[in-house]
Order: sequence, then structure tokens, then C-alpha cells
Amino acid sequence: MQDVKRLWQSFGAAARKRKATALERDPAYVEAETRRLLTTFVDGDPRPFSATLSAYFGRPATITYDETERFGRLSFRLRYENDQLEFVFLPQPSLDDVAKCLFERFKGSIALFAALANTRLPLPIDAVFNMNDDGCDDGFAFCANHETFTLIPDNFFLDSRGYADAREHFQARAVAWDDRRDAVVWRGISSGQLVGTNPELPRVALCRMCRADTSGVFDVGLTAIAAQGEADRERIEQLGLMVPPMPWTEFGQYRYHIDIDGHTNSWPGLMLKLLTGGLVFKVDPPFGHRQWFYDRLRPFENYVPVRSDLGDLFELVAYFRSRPELAHEIGRQGQQLALSMTMEAELDYGVRAIIGRQIRDAVRSGAAC
Repeated sequence: MQDVKRLWQSFGAAARKRKATALERDPAYVEAETRRLLTTFVDGDPRPFSATLSAYFGRPATITYDETERFGRLSFRLRYENDQLEFVFLPQPSLDDVAKCLFERFKGSIALFAALANTRLPLPIDAVFNMNDDGCDDGFAFCANHETFTLIPDNFFLDSRGYADAREHFQARAVAWDDRRDAVVWRGISSGQLVGTNPELPRVALCRMCRADTSGVFDVGLTAIAAQGEADRERIEQLGLMVPPMPWTEFGQYRYHIDIDGHTNSWPGLMLKLLTGGLVFKVDPPFGHRQWFYDRLRPFENYVPVRSDLGDLFELVAYFRSRPELAHEIGRQGQQLALSMTMEAELDYGVRAIIGRQIRDAVRSGAAC
């Protein structure tokens, strides 16, 4: 709930253009208000949440429920016309993990809809937004592997204002390249999907391979076992693949990083690694998943691609460790890419993506004629 708390703290102050009061900054108050909104959202009473959104947007905004909608529980429809916003959800049957995920990701994305509401629109908006890990319902998504989805900045990026804390940390406490550990680091959970006939999840395979290496170059391990890896728990533990978590604030002490997909892309993982200025070895997404900024990734310019079967990982690591100046330059370019993705720039990207998709759909359907 931490992301939701941070966003809720800004609601009252943003709506009334003043600093948050001591009460609004109080964690107990934030927790209580967040819980109240979540409970009423699930109970089918949209009035408290609608009032909060209207205050935040500075114009009428309503939450409605429609059981006839054909999208999944982790999606919603946005209608925006005549300066009024309507967010249409399926009724939520209970306060389960799906309802909590939908609520948190919707609130985490609210800055994008606020930016849209403050934009002069050439036509009404009527679109479906996916809040899940993968695109499922035709429309907008944070991550997908099919061109029918239009990608927009994800809730983690938006809720953290473009990873503002990480930007500040890695710039204010930058570790010189020569002072960094000449090692490859990765931490993560065992989420993922089986690829082809391989019975081993990609992240588990990565850790097994790196732990078997005796060079001491790889500081790699699993911090938790997700549902996808539960059947393999005993073997994972016997192989010694479990390690303590590492705070992201320590990532900047390493020269080299691995980015590997879980169920879909790693979301904050890649951005945080790029922000360190270290060289990122990015494993090719085995199912082709992408996020909104992936067309800005340039192989061997701001990251190093690794085959999805990990077959060339060790060779690539050895090559760039023997060429530290080249590795440093690619890492620097990756950091510059991440730093260029400011909150303001990506909000603008998201708004243009939404409007552009609506225009294309209108032209395709003949509604624009």
C-alpha cells in the first residue's frame, strides 16, 4: 500500500493548491483514508472516491459500475467528454487481491488522467485501460506483447514521479566507475513463465547458472519464491539460490547489472538499473513483452542484449569486463536515457498516446468523417 499512501498524501493539497496539512501527512490518517476509499470502492459505493477524484481533477469525475462490460476485473473504461470524466469498473465481489491491485494501480496512475483532463482534446475519449501485468483487454496497457495494445507509462513510474528518489540518490551519491565492484548483480523473485519445453523458469535458470560459476563475478540470487516457482521450492533451496534482499540504494556500487523478465517485463527493475549508470545486460524478453519506452533502447549503445536462453551471458560479461571504458560509456548512455524520461516528458508522451489512439480508432471506424 505504500505507493497508494504517497499518492493519497497529495490529493488534498493538489486539489486546493496548498501545502498538505500536518493531518494529511500523518501516516495513520493516510492509512485510514486509503482504507476507507478502498472499502467503499469494493462495497459498490462510488460517492467517496468520486468526490476525491473530482477535487483532484478540479472538474466532475465519477466512478460507476457496470456488470455488462466485457473487460476483466483488472481493467476499466474511461469516458471523457464535455469536461466530465467517468471511470467505469466491473463490480468488485470482495476485498481480494485483485480488487486491491486494481485500486492501487488506478490510484498510482491518476497523474496521467489528470494531465489528460488538463489537455484540450480534439475528440471525446472512450477507451479501456488495463491495470494488470499484461495487456488483456484491447486498449491501453502498461506492458504487452501484441501491437493491438497502446503502451503508456506504468503506475510505478507515475506514482514515484519518474523514480524521483532514485534519480536524486544516484546523482547525489554517485560512485565513480573505478570505485565500483567489478561484479554483476541481480536480485529478484522467481516470477516468470516457462519457455518452450524448458521445465525451469528463466530467473531460476539465471541464478542456477551464475551460482555454479566459480569466478566470483556474479552476485546473483532469488529473494523470494513466487507462486510460479512454488513447485520448485525444494530444489531452489537445495541449490542455494536464495539470498537476502538488497536495497536498491546499493545498486550503484556495482558496474554491471542483469535485467530479466518475470511474468512480464521487470518494470521498476530496468529503470532503477539504468539510473545507476552501470552497464545493463538485458535478457531478451522470451515472449516479446515491451513497455512504452522500449523503442528508445539501443543495443550496444545504452544496454547490452542477452539471448533469452542466456547462452551468451558469460561471454558478454567477460567481453565487457575486459573493456571497462566501453562498458562505462554504454552504462553512461543508459543513465542518460533514464534521466531524460522525466515525469513531465512521459506524462506528455502518455497523453499524446491516448489522443493518438483515439484519433486512429475514430478514423478506422469512420466516426471522424
